Amino acid sequence: MAQYIFPIDTKSLYVNIENDNLVGHTATVATPIIQGHSKNLQLMKIFELKNTLDLSENQEEIIKILKKSKTRNKMLSMYHFEKISVNNIVVNDINHKSFCIYVKQEIDSSKKQFGRIKMHYPKSCHFETEDYSIDNKKIIQAISATLHNYAYIVRAFEYNTETGYLNFDVDIVGPNGIFYSKVFINNKGKGNKYSKVFEEITDSYEYEIADLKKIYGNDFGPKEYAEKMIENRQKAIGYCMNYLEKKGATEIIDMHKLFPFCPYDIRYKKDGLYKYVECFSTNSTIIYLDMTRNRHDFLNKFRNCVIVLLVTDISRKYKICSFNYDEIGNFKPIFCNYRLIL
Repeated sequence: MAQYIFPIDTKSLYVNIENDNLVGHTATVATPIIQGHSKNLQLMKIFELKNTLDLSENQEEIIKILKKSKTRNKMLSMYHFEKISVNNIVVNDINHKSFCIYVKQEIDSSKKQFGRIKMHYPKSCHFETEDYSIDNKKIIQAISATLHNYAYIVRAFEYNTETGYLNFDVDIVGPNGIFYSKVFINNKGKGNKYSKVFEEITDSYEYEIADLKKIYGNDFGPKEYAEKMIENRQKAIGYCMNYLEKKGATEIIDMHKLFPFCPYDIRYKKDGLYKYVECFSTNSTIIYLDMTRNRHDFLNKFRNCVIVLLVTDISRKYKICSFNYDEIGNFKPIFCNYRLIL
């Protein structure tokens, strides 16, 4: 058995993220394999795959694809994948459609990009062969449905030669229709790609302020409260990550640090599948959760793979309480506000 992992550019394939910019910022749906003197050795392994489409038998479709290029290109190889999974969960209801990835090389010697080879996986790729029905858009839609239509970013394609599955390794980053500017930084260039300007502060002042004043003095007011809530949230996530590591979790990632509007805080892997954690904290020993609708919806939809961790008495001798979906149902809901729209 061979497991191929093809990491792709972060902004090249994302779904259910709405563009709120006046111009640009569409998914590139391609990643360079060879560009100038740079070679992506992991992506070069795609040429080892055997599930290729015969280029000589698909000339008509290849011509249509190449016509969309701004420069002269040559098709080097095309691949089809009938079995699809996302985060190692089988994607059903694809109606015998296949996903297509192809590799092109730019051959116009007058262009700066001459010789560049890229791996492409456009959503618009759609054509029929004698044996396969290629429809990338249908596959993307089926993956979205499997993820309850949350906004997600594809990190990598993973292909297993034994099972024949192409797995989409994705990050869920927010609710359907989240603005691009809430996920990505709009400026170009190297460095951090993700937005950090947003922070969720819950309205739990009356629950917290008495204990905070006991710890920090009577001068501790609303401004200090807001700063402490942000600080405590990150501290709680750190405590919870250590807790998960001791429980045997692997590949533990602080997702809140990357994506502030992510409906969960931590992602980890167990038994080959991604699991999710929603973290909460309190300065008192009171067991309560200030859970936004976004987080509650995520908990409800991913109930079998989400746990809630509450860090109580976080500024002193903290304690971590763990709750699954059924246990959260025992909590009494208190509705603090309504959003009314005419």
